[in-house]
Amino acid sequence: MRLYPKIIAELATLCSFIGFVYTFYPDYKNYGAKEWIIIGIFIISFIITVSITIYDHLHSKSKSFPIDKKDKIKKYMNNWIKNTGRVAIFTRDMSWLDEKSTAILIEKAEKKELIICLPKEIDAIKAFKDAGAEIVVYNVNYDPKVRFTITNYGLATARIAVGRGSADGKKHIIDEYKMGENFCELGNDIVSILKTLNQNPS
Repeated sequence: MRLYPKIIAELATLCSFIGFVYTFYPDYKNYGAKEWIIIGIFIISFIITVSITIYDHLHSKSKSFPIDKKDKIKKYMNNWIKNTGRVAIFTRDMSWLDEKSTAILIEKAEKKELIICLPKEIDAIKAFKDAGAEIVVYNVNYDPKVRFTITNYGLATARIAVGRGSADGKKHIIDEYKMGENFCELGNDIVSILKTLNQNPS
C-alpha cells in the first residue's frame, strides 16, 4: 500500500472519531477534562501512527545503485546481514560477497543461522557449507530474475531485501519489505518449499 492512501486512511479514521463524538456531544463548549483527554489521546495516537507510517515508508523504499558500483552494493549487503538472527539467502552466484560479508556469514554458519538456496553448488559457498550452513540446491536450469536475502528468518521481525535489475539494465535495485507484507511472506514460502523439497527429493 502506498504512503498517501495509508495517511488518508488514518485521517479518515480520525475524522470519523471526531464526527462520532460531535454527533453525541455537539456542544463542545461544555466538554470537561475527561472528554478533552480522550480526544487528545486519539489525536496523539493519530500523529504517532502517521509518523511511524512515514518512517516505515522512507526506510522501505527502493534503493538504487549504478550497476558498476559493486562496492556500494556490497556495503549495503554487509549492513543488511550483520545483525543477529538467522539469514536465508536465495541467490545464483553470491556475487556480492567480499571479505567482510564472508566473515559475517561464516560466523552465522557456525551458529546454524545461515541458509543458502541456489540452483547448483558453487565454489563460493564451500566455506559456508564446511562451517555448518544449510545449503539448499534445487537443481533447476533457470536463472532467477530476482534474488533476495531474509534477515531474522522464521521470526515475526523478519525483513527481506529483494534485488533486481532496472528495465534499462543500468541499475541494481533493492526493495525492502517487512513481515506481513506480501513479498516477505512470499520469500519465506519459497525458502520453506525449497528446504522441504531438498529434504524429501522425489
